[in-house]
Amino acid sequence: MKKIVYITATLPALTVTFIYNEIFRLREDGASVETVSMNTPDDGQISLAARGLRESTLYLDKVPAWRKWFSALFHGLRHPLRMAHCKWLWLTASPMQGPRDYLRLMYHLVEAAYLARRMRHKPPEHIHSHFINGPTSIAMFLGLLLDVPYSFTMHASMIWRDPIAFRHKLRTSAFCVSISEYNRRYVLETYGQRFADKIHVVHCGIDPRAVTGLPSRKAGGEKFRILAVGQLNRRKGFHVLIPALATLKRSGQKFVCTIIGEGAERPILEKLINEHDLGEQVTLAGAVLHEQVQAHLEAADAFVLPCVISEDGWRDGIPVALMEAMHRELPVISTEILGLPELIENGVSGLLVPAGEVEALAKAIVTLASDPEYCHRLGQNGRAKVLEEFNNDKSAARLHALIEAV
Repeated sequence: MKKIVYITATLPALTVTFIYNEIFRLREDGASVETVSMNTPDDGQISLAARGLRESTLYLDKVPAWRKWFSALFHGLRHPLRMAHCKWLWLTASPMQGPRDYLRLMYHLVEAAYLARRMRHKPPEHIHSHFINGPTSIAMFLGLLLDVPYSFTMHASMIWRDPIAFRHKLRTSAFCVSISEYNRRYVLETYGQRFADKIHVVHCGIDPRAVTGLPSRKAGGEKFRILAVGQLNRRKGFHVLIPALATLKRSGQKFVCTIIGEGAERPILEKLINEHDLGEQVTLAGAVLHEQVQAHLEAADAFVLPCVISEDGWRDGIPVALMEAMHRELPVISTEILGLPELIENGVSGLLVPAGEVEALAKAIVTLASDPEYCHRLGQNGRAKVLEEFNNDKSAARLHALIEAV
């Protein structure tokens, strides 16, 4: 088994449960995995299951800048050809969106040099990163400095919003992973079919062992209980969900909705709740630990995440929150965009509506609220779908096989 170094942005934050669960599965499979994070998460952003990972992860934001620059000088003197190769790659990197990208990329080279110096006596045999911007920039340079192959997992928004040196990363990596066929098609159309054999679709997934028993829901309860989980940002579509709930209220539908998550959109969502007089129906619960989310899933009748592509281009891939709800046999509602149809077959394993369509979303919620048997059938099919295709055990095994084959 190869010794692997994992590099990501903020580990183990609540928003990247799929990453640290993947690491846990690789370790269970016998891999030796060391973890590096660019940023340190706040204590309140770490689930109980991931506390141990916090203690063993190397955090680059805690390393003094002078140590990183000294390491760059050290490595330049020790391995001048490798450092020259990195500098040439920095100068010719594509695509780049202006001077700031060149400054960022240079600093990631310096951080990679620090890691290379630290690991020079016991280098890894493979490097893997999540997210194509900073973490993969560091992985690319670290691979060159240590003469070790690297790979990366690409997620949705960064492919569009921050593709720093992405063409070079596709070219120099041993392979790359796409979390959806949708993302893979876009990358090949944009950067060339020559990368087709290098890009592998490996879905993010749920922990199939996380749920010991399924909840027993009472069909036809007085109030239909709706749950939504995600960062309070534009791409989650909560600004669409709240007006849809207002439509439900006007029609006489009885419901309560809990939205779990935190983010910059909170003031906007609070204003929408007040404007539509939904204070008694809608609760913004804030960020909660992953373990606490499970209790909310057990109490809910349906899960709604109406994802959109925001005005500035940010978008989701296939949210793991949807997978976890489906694993709990909750009927789910999302939208027809991006890779979501790969997870949800409309009318079979959940419901899909046009993104941004308030009335269509409201109608879908009413459909579930009025038909408990339909909810039950969608929930069963959804659970079967994620266990078969979005299973973290299977996904981690696939990734491990790709790494071992390099």
